[in-house]
Parts: sequence; structure tokens; C-alpha cells
Amino acid sequence: MGRRLFTIGHSNHSPTRLLELLGAAGIEVVADVRSRPYSRRVEHARKTQLCMLLASAGIRYWFVGDRLGGMPDDRSLWTDGSPDYQLMRERETYRAAIAEVVAELETGATMSLMCAEENPTRCHRRLLLGPDFEAVGVEIVHLRGSGKRVGNSMCEPQLSLFGG
Repeated sequence: MGRRLFTIGHSNHSPTRLLELLGAAGIEVVADVRSRPYSRRVEHARKTQLCMLLASAGIRYWFVGDRLGGMPDDRSLWTDGSPDYQLMRERETYRAAIAEVVAELETGATMSLMCAEENPTRCHRRLLLGPDFEAVGVEIVHLRGSGKRVGNSMCEPQLSLFGG
């Protein structure tokens, strides 16, 4: 795979730590894939504050959560009370947003998708977006809070020792 796309969860990282993690990967563009770019607990993760924080480090902010978010407002994209990723994948707006991110990568930009969840195992970055980017030849690398970088396939949930 020639193209690489990072992902990160802002979690409860301090502004300094978030910028350290992004900087260590050379991130130039953050594509926000949160359906609602707001956090009650993490003030610097609110859209306006995040734009300013990233700009202070020379990182461009791009909101795509309206098309690539994991919790769509459109209730027709939900089944049995949960987001239906297959229905989401069928939407032209979703496919177009995937293509736009790929086009941005092809300009040579170093980019990270950003959501709230630090652990990608439980996040739509791994469950929904990762496989779809990999299907078009993009390598997915998750930036963990520890500084570790993990491939999408390495994030599979650990099986329980007792029959999980």
C-alpha cells in the first residue's frame, strides 16, 4: 500500500499531548470524523477550540463527520437502535467523502482521522472507516495515547481466555 492514513482519538489527552502525538507522526491535516464535533468534558476538543489549537501547530482542520461520522443523525441509517454500517456504506455522500480523503492523501498530505475514542478497537475508525480505506489501497495506522502506532488488523479485540 502506498498511501497511509493515520487515526487518533482525542480522548482526554491534554492539548499539549494531542499536539505531541500528531506532531510525532508529521500530521498536516486532521479530518474530524466525529458526528458531533463537541465534547462536554474536553474543552479543547470542541470544534472551534480544536481548529485554533491545530492552527497554532500549523495543522489544518477539516470536518467530515457529517458524512463519515459513526453516529449519523439520519435515523434511517440505524437498525435495532445502533448505527448500521452497511447502510452507511451504501450512501453516495459516504463514498464521496472516502474519495475526497483519498484525493487529499494523493496530494502528499500527511493526514489523520480524529474521533473521540482513544482505543480504536471500539471506534468506527476501525470498524467502519478502516476497512473501507484499506479496500482502496490506503494503509490505516492508529496513533495510541502511549505513542504506539498500531495497524488496523492489529486492533482486533483480544479473545477472552474463558471462551470469548
